Amino acid sequence: MIIFFYGEDGYRSFQKLHELKTRYIDASLGDTNLSHHLAAELEPDVLANSLLAFPFLAKTRLVIIENLLSKGAKPLQEKFLDLMPKIPESTVALVYESGLPDRRTQIFKTLVKQAKSQEFAPLAGLLLERWIEEFLTLRTVKIGPVARQELIIRLGGNSWRLATELEKLATYLADEPVEEREITPDHVELLVRSAPMINVFQLTDALVSGNQASTFKQLSLLLEQGENSQYLIALLASSIRTLALIRDALDRGLTSSTAIAAHTNLKPFVISKHLASAKKLTSKTVAQFFQALSNLDLKVKRGMMDADTGLELFVVQRFCQA
Repeated sequence: MIIFFYGEDGYRSFQKLHELKTRYIDASLGDTNLSHHLAAELEPDVLANSLLAFPFLAKTRLVIIENLLSKGAKPLQEKFLDLMPKIPESTVALVYESGLPDRRTQIFKTLVKQAKSQEFAPLAGLLLERWIEEFLTLRTVKIGPVARQELIIRLGGNSWRLATELEKLATYLADEPVEEREITPDHVELLVRSAPMINVFQLTDALVSGNQASTFKQLSLLLEQGENSQYLIALLASSIRTLALIRDALDRGLTSSTAIAAHTNLKPFVISKHLASAKKLTSKTVAQFFQALSNLDLKVKRGMMDADTGLELFVVQRFCQA
């Protein structure tokens, strides 16, 4: 069996991956028949051995390949496509993408067609409201409709940020009797700051412009406001990805905001905020920024680095390399 998880909602896809992995380990009494590979570090022969191996004293083995489409080398992707029809029934191959891969590639089209695929698109409307309710129910906390709407207005549909703030609110109410654990608009006003996108625009611009003083000033402001470092890493990566899309449009000779919007599907407001920065960069530089942030994001999520330290190191290294 081949499973394919992907989509912009990185929090929900990561939670689904963690849930499946934990369930498998519990059912198999350990991780003997579990292999978890990072595609950026994986060789084709190692991939083949892992996918074609038979389980040890068990019915199945689970093989996770992380970011095969976005970080896997071309030979590795080709090897996987070649191996797909040869994967034994005893192997559950899970291809996990932490973001939204390029839908135009052959490997994406093949996986969507042949694998058991699930896209984790950003939630909105009733689906987002239901997700918030379910998240809080697990923590024996309620939220009223006015407070819930205020939370969504402040944070949007970013599930990483919502999860962080909901955990904060639930912790704040933890000492209250169960029947009184309800989030009110006052709680949201007291504890939840609006999404820091404007400051992230300014931080990104200072970073790519090589303005060291402004970069550290903007970063310090965000951290002093109590913003979560892991969330800031995700926002920076999103901002750099936007720069990459605009830079690609510029390289294709598209100069007007209307033409760039049609090519990238970005909103005019977003383009206006990033256009000046995109003009200062080459496609290669943007790619290097994005790769470094993606690597940092993975290290933090896998517990290999503290988010606060990692974010500061990322900024320092950008200027050391300049």
